[in-house]
Amino acid sequence: MPTTRQYTTTAFLMIFVIVGFGILCYGVYTLNLSRVSFGWPTADGVITHATITREDRTWHANVDYRFSVNGDNYNGNRITLWDYGVDDPSHAQSIVNKYPEGTKVRIYYMKKKPETCILEPGIKGSAWFVAGLGLVFVLVGTRFIVLANRRIRQ
Repeated sequence: MPTTRQYTTTAFLMIFVIVGFGILCYGVYTLNLSRVSFGWPTADGVITHATITREDRTWHANVDYRFSVNGDNYNGNRITLWDYGVDDPSHAQSIVNKYPEGTKVRIYYMKKKPETCILEPGIKGSAWFVAGLGLVFVLVGTRFIVLANRRIRQ
């Protein structure tokens, strides 16, 4: 007969798999959004602010821009759909150097939701991380559930 500890372990592993599945779904959704961003409409815009900041141990490029769609003004600050901080400030600085204040840029925006906008469309390497992490959670959790159930049956 299974013990309370075995049930608790199985329940924890099931939660682990469910969380992993959620992470995987979000990762796949964002990968797909990144893929289709190449086909988003574009608008001419201008960089209004570009600096690097440090948050805890990571450096971030903060690039703000503005653009208009059908006479409505919008502001954005995302470079890609997967903006992230890095340990090395030179990466953040290279992004800021690429987009100095006053530079005219092409803005990619979601047709029905122009406030969802980016400077660089497409799938970047970091976009794969979340989907991969979710997949690892699902596979590892499932494997341990199978092993735990074998022990319960013995």
